[in-house]
Amino acid sequence: MQYEKFTMFPNWIYEADLTPVEFRALIALYSFRGSTSNNVWPSLITLAKRANLPQDKSTMSKIIARLCKKGFINKQYRGHNESNTYTMKAPVGVGKNCQQGVGKIYQGGVGKNCQPKIPIEHTKEDIKQNDIKTKFETLWKKYPKKVNKKAALKAFTKIKPDKTTINEITAGLESAIKSKQWKQNNGEFIPHMSTWLNGERWNDEIKPELNGSGYQAHKMRIPDKAVKRANPAEALKSLRSYNSISH
Repeated sequence: MQYEKFTMFPNWIYEADLTPVEFRALIALYSFRGSTSNNVWPSLITLAKRANLPQDKSTMSKIIARLCKKGFINKQYRGHNESNTYTMKAPVGVGKNCQQGVGKIYQGGVGKNCQPKIPIEHTKEDIKQNDIKTKFETLWKKYPKKVNKKAALKAFTKIKPDKTTINEITAGLESAIKSKQWKQNNGEFIPHMSTWLNGERWNDEIKPELNGSGYQAHKMRIPDKAVKRANPAEALKSLRSYNSISH
């Protein structure tokens, strides 16, 4: 009884992102494979004949290059007069382990047993970036001078702010907004947010705003005794005496 030859190849190839000519070329490469090795070395013309594709070296070279780029094979140059060696493999993200895929095509893997998913480490990184952007947007809304947002976000991300740092930055910003310097000339002296963050200016010691005489400004308070006095002259005298002592 005569048996016909057959080719064995993994089932995930059926669902892999391959063009028809890439599919035929890859199956043809598998047909040259032995039972103990994934290495084959057919010439381009021989491969084209087996795949029933145009027998043109340039065309086959381009097909092989695409299979290499997608991660289905590795190519090793063996010399000018020798055909190349091709090693069949499953791209990262296909086959049994279903790990992260190659680029956009294989992310999450292919095949029935591979559920499309973003790798855990990428998920954590995405969550972290989104969290930073959310915190930045909150701070950006409070910052009075909105100039060069991109540079400000870059400076904020560089800090890698945790909850404690965010609280310190927010408190420092609130103090700076109330300072005399930031109020002058409609905020003329407020630095760009990126400059303020890069210099960790939220740690600046904000001095209390002073009045013209060099003393801290405060509201004049009338002592209770002065209010109770019936004589206006005595009340005024008591008031002046009280405020002079308080200074």
